[in-house]
Amino acid sequence: MRTSNGLDAASSSTYTVRIPIPLKQAFDEVASLQERNGSQLVREFMRAYVQADAKQASEHQQWFAQQVQATRQALEAGKQFSTPSSKVNAWLDRWGTDAELKAQTQGPAKKQSQLLPASAFDGLNPLQRRCHR
Repeated sequence: MRTSNGLDAASSSTYTVRIPIPLKQAFDEVASLQERNGSQLVREFMRAYVQADAKQASEHQQWFAQQVQATRQALEAGKQFSTPSSKVNAWLDRWGTDAELKAQTQGPAKKQSQLLPASAFDGLNPLQRRCHR
């Protein structure tokens, strides 16, 4: 059975959301100017959002795979990535306090251009951010 907007009732669902009245009025006005209804626009926005998130996740996966590959190659070439546990424990003991230490790095200092800016993680969803802390 089809609904009044052409969707198959068996494969669609209602999504209820509370929004401020002025926003709804402005949204309905814009939709009307485009000879569309709010539901059509919301469906389009949702599709675009999901597609953008999938694209971003795919790009992140590619970046992460490249980082893993580069690290594996560095390890195979004999580079070591380790910090003595005493330094790690001292850092963790002070984490979140007024005496917090800066994160320790091992090996030659990297040029600023080689470091990822903090903003590189801005677009990640909360799960992705947790994986890269």
